Amino acid sequence: MPDDDNPSKVNLSQVAAKDLTAGRDIQIGSIVQKIVYLGLPFNSRHLRFVQLLTNLAYLTCWMWGFVRLWQNGADFTTLLLLIFGSGLFSLTCLYYVWFWKPEVQDKSAPSSEPPDSDQWIKTQQIKQRLRQQTRRSAIFGMVAIPLLTYSGFLLWRSLPLTNVLLLVADFDGSNQQNYQVTETLLRNLRNATEAYTDVKVQALNQTITEQQGSDAARAAGEQKKATIVIWGEYGVTPTDVQLSVHYELLKPPEIFPELGDEVDGKAQTQSIAELNSFKLQTRLSNEMTYLTLFTLGMVQYAEEDWESAIARFSDALDQVKDPVPGLGQDIVYFYRGNSYEAKSDDKNAIADYTQALKLKPDYVEV
Repeated sequence: MPDDDNPSKVNLSQVAAKDLTAGRDIQIGSIVQKIVYLGLPFNSRHLRFVQLLTNLAYLTCWMWGFVRLWQNGADFTTLLLLIFGSGLFSLTCLYYVWFWKPEVQDKSAPSSEPPDSDQWIKTQQIKQRLRQQTRRSAIFGMVAIPLLTYSGFLLWRSLPLTNVLLLVADFDGSNQQNYQVTETLLRNLRNATEAYTDVKVQALNQTITEQQGSDAARAAGEQKKATIVIWGEYGVTPTDVQLSVHYELLKPPEIFPELGDEVDGKAQTQSIAELNSFKLQTRLSNEMTYLTLFTLGMVQYAEEDWESAIARFSDALDQVKDPVPGLGQDIVYFYRGNSYEAKSDDKNAIADYTQALKLKPDYVEV
């Protein structure tokens, strides 16, 4: 009779195959367990305590990632926390669903109770129920954690903006520590917008070069749901400094005038003395603050909040005395005059329109 027709040999082969599969799963499970539980072996006396601590640590990373997502946007640290927390917690759940084999350990472990006794059977039933509950919870966690992570990220992306976020990239140039271009810009912007609780100024903490261009700046801004990204670079020679500035408006109001090339990367050459005396840094920060406050005023203007628009336009005009190439003060006077007119404040409206015409006599809209 062929061997395949011998039932005893077939049964032995099936048992051997099952034992081989179980042994392989235990080996893989041991590797996974070492990853998620800091390398402690199965027989560690402190394993359950370490399991509890590591699971809490993974959940804390995951939850803290969402807190940072809502507060700071999708920066590198936030994404790392979300991936680390959800990934390792999901891997832990997978370990309990697929590789956790306590019943195999129970067979080889010595028992103080005689097999098949009532107490032994009762103990085994309790252990079986706990294993089933653990595996069901692990299945739920393995599915729920990645799903919640993805859904939470999509929800954050879809939420409307409640604040205006202004990002300032590190200006690319030599001797940044001595010239403090980025630091001066950040400090003045924060001081000027301190009174507005709906405005946040943040350092991007990265340089955006001309080679990377506007796409890189916009991508960095979209990651954090920013409204404005300011970036640029400067080069220094023994006599001159060449500066280029980009004022990226990611979410412009419905009505917004076109800005000049001077805030879209056009190179501006200044004397090196301007940089050494910090006049260039001060002028740059004042001009960027002026543009930012005007933008904030236009946001309120679009929402027909005339009082807030007038306050922001007025603060913008207070920032600069000399003409600003990127956006003339005549435009600010025009929109502030419109705001006064909408409030039926004809006296102030006429005064602003008159001032706009002094600055630009051929201003047709005025």
